Amino acid sequence: MLRFFSKFTTVFADGWKAPAMLDAPVSGGVLAAENGTLTFMVGGPEEAYLAAKPLFLSMGKNTTYCGGSGNGATAKICNNLAMAISMLGVSEAFALGQSLGIEASTLTKIFNSSSARCWSRYSLQPGTKELL
Repeated sequence: MLRFFSKFTTVFADGWKAPAMLDAPVSGGVLAAENGTLTFMVGGPEEAYLAAKPLFLSMGKNTTYCGGSGNGATAKICNNLAMAISMLGVSEAFALGQSLGIEASTLTKIFNSSSARCWSRYSLQPGTKELL
């Protein structure tokens, strides 16, 4: 392990060494972590990313280089924002449909088999086998 890091170390004039750092948040939730199918969003020096990529792929199925330091975290924030907006839209549509007399089960059937289908509709229902 030390050999991996020593390749990506910066030596400063005063003799101190600084290892290359990557920020690599993940997406996919507990199920993806258990199944080894996480998605990594990685920021930092590209050379260090390329060297670490096999490590990421041993834990996940997707890895994307996002640019310099902090860009992995930025990509994660953007991904979470998009998901939150999607969740809000689905929730509001569900509330509207129900208030106008459509059964929840009918809306669920429609949403899960049409363009309203999204990750938050089927991945955030722990312990259930049906799509809610």
